[in-house]
Amino acid sequence: MAWVIKLSLLLAVLVRTILTDHVIRTEGGDYVFYIPDDPDYCLFYRTSAEENLLLWNMSNPSPENTLTAEFRGRLTLRKDKYDILFIQINNVIQSDSGQYRMECWRNDRVINQDTRDLLVCSHYNGMKDLYVDQGQTVELQCDKSRDDDTMTAQWYERGEQLPESSVHLNVTMRNRMSYQCALMEEQLCVSHQSFYLYIKRQYVVVSEGEEAVLSCFNQDDPNGTKTWWEYNYNTLKWDPSSLSSTEKQMYVTDGRTTGNYSLVFTSLMLNHTDVYRCWSDINTPFIKEVYNLLVFLKSDLLTEFFSEGEQVVLRCNSNITEYNRVVWFRHTAEGEHVFLDTDYNLLYMDQVLYERINASHPGSFLVFSNLTLKDTGEYWCGLFYRDECVSATKTHLLEWDHSVMNSTFHKV
Repeated sequence: MAWVIKLSLLLAVLVRTILTDHVIRTEGGDYVFYIPDDPDYCLFYRTSAEENLLLWNMSNPSPENTLTAEFRGRLTLRKDKYDILFIQINNVIQSDSGQYRMECWRNDRVINQDTRDLLVCSHYNGMKDLYVDQGQTVELQCDKSRDDDTMTAQWYERGEQLPESSVHLNVTMRNRMSYQCALMEEQLCVSHQSFYLYIKRQYVVVSEGEEAVLSCFNQDDPNGTKTWWEYNYNTLKWDPSSLSSTEKQMYVTDGRTTGNYSLVFTSLMLNHTDVYRCWSDINTPFIKEVYNLLVFLKSDLLTEFFSEGEQVVLRCNSNITEYNRVVWFRHTAEGEHVFLDTDYNLLYMDQVLYERINASHPGSFLVFSNLTLKDTGEYWCGLFYRDECVSATKTHLLEWDHSVMNSTFHKV
């Protein structure tokens, strides 16, 4: 019997350790502890090395009467819209920072122990979204409201506190990552900030009916069982019972000897527009590649002439009014890339290009100024609705040939 008691205690400790989390809130906000289904009662503590202060006992018919002065009127038991019970600390203040524990019982047994460290900060400096290449190292900086070298930072990755205390944090990109930093002045949190890191997507822009190959190499998967593609809640693997065949609309290549598990489209359709992720699961699941595949409608190529130093207006020529995404793509001698995508509110331009392009809202036309010979190329504009291209305008931007005299130029 003794070993059963010891095992129960060990499991309780493990449960408590697993569920311990660090949470940051801003002064004036609320903080919630959810209660598991059907407990006989729950006890809510504020804990420290010196004592466990009982804040709320659900078995007490009037638990609010036992609250200490600092929590009276701010601690409530409520239900959300799904009728799930929770305890909420209203209007949190910095002195609320500390460790809290929810302990729930049923049939004289502990069924849940949830321990969290709450840190309350004076200000929130907002959220930053960063798009980073897989494997790239990036420096995160906890913004300081004033230049004070005595301030330190506490860094958290998905609720787990990191050992670093500098306002700078170097991280190497892997899958999707989220970080929080809290700027500390002695024991008080001055401000906090959130960072969300996403793998930078590689755009692949093609017209319907064309072929496309999304590359993914995994030399550590000789059996073809540890690599797969994910898109729109679907998964696709190399299928050993049906070897790669051009008769299939889309398939994964056989990479058992080459490591090439690319996704091949033999004839693209408009509904193939999606985000495609290549995953590997050698030790842990890991995203190797991310592609944003955009399939444009077929359309005739217009021609627009320019002289160096002039400006042109490039338009999405369409009467369509129902669309929720505009994408601009260009193909010049220097390469091809998407340089505007309203779906992610992003401008993929270097500073020089950015200063020469003035985009309308929501991006259906561009004013392109101070043109140079390097700007010669194709410019595509796509209007998308519910992830399908509903209109495409393709313009070939060409420099005016002044050596040709007495000729009439016009749009084709």
